[in-house]
Amino acid sequence: MRRARTTMKDVAEAAGVSVVTVSRVFNNTYRNKVAESTRARVLAVAASLNYRPSLMARGLSKQRTQLIGVIVPSLTGSFTSESVQGIQDLCEEENYSVILYTTQQHPKRARAYLRLLWEERRVDGLIIVDPLRHYSDLTARIIDEGIPVVQLLFSDPSLDAPRILVDQKLGAVEAVEYLIGLGHKKILHLSSSLPHGSLRREGYIETMRARGLASEIRDLEVGHDWKASYEAVLQYFSVNVTNRPTAIFASSDTSALGAIRALTRLGVGVPRDVSVVGFDDLPFAEMATPSLTTVAQPKYQVGREAAKTVLNLLRRQNAPSLTLKPSLVIRESTAASRY
Repeated sequence: MRRARTTMKDVAEAAGVSVVTVSRVFNNTYRNKVAESTRARVLAVAASLNYRPSLMARGLSKQRTQLIGVIVPSLTGSFTSESVQGIQDLCEEENYSVILYTTQQHPKRARAYLRLLWEERRVDGLIIVDPLRHYSDLTARIIDEGIPVVQLLFSDPSLDAPRILVDQKLGAVEAVEYLIGLGHKKILHLSSSLPHGSLRREGYIETMRARGLASEIRDLEVGHDWKASYEAVLQYFSVNVTNRPTAIFASSDTSALGAIRALTRLGVGVPRDVSVVGFDDLPFAEMATPSLTTVAQPKYQVGREAAKTVLNLLRRQNAPSLTLKPSLVIRESTAASRY
């Protein structure tokens, strides 16, 4: 088992001083604020713990690389590409370059890329657009070394790093409220067990209950898979011939389009017989037939906000967490209930 690398925090705790004091000792700054006896104790403790100061942490203020590392799960079939564009545009405006790695949601690959950006590329800051549960320990060590980290769209509350999020639950509430406003009561939810999907499911369930429709709650877990959605809806509507939903709220645009394909095969008209709402507003949502009503996430804006936040951290400026609001985009796949 690989031994965890000693951090400045470890040295500070062992020496009985603050992390700031340890940083001043190794960066040789503010000598008038650190007693020589304290300096000697810190160096002795560091030697006993085999602590090696991070080159990047030591050079944050004087030897910056002007590089920002970005970790994303994928650029295919998602809205991540627009967020990355927002990151890149803001960074270029501020004379920074971006190094991007995609993990394909493989924890080992994510850890390897984080180490590469941290220890070899020596990026000035990191933006992580990926669930952190598999490598939050490594991310915490990077933060301890003084590297600014911003969590984008996902978050781990245990990390001392700002978060740029979109209110997923609010988006679901607005979608379901819209369908109810059109007269729909029997609303099927195509859900996902992923973090965002869980929040969207909460919004669906709470809204149905709040509007007195708890008995009409129907949930099919299909993930974000087009084929899984297609097959699940095909089977559900084939079995429930006399008590079919009049609307579907899907946890993603891909599952929404899978549902529309299944309904079309069954001869069920969209939106004549069943209205369909998706989530994300991916590029193909507008090009679909019928064009898809969906909850749009401010994809480009969250990227710019993440880049602004990491640069503010580098400049020792205020960098609070932000939660942006989604918006409902009404297109052709929804209409007033006929039943």
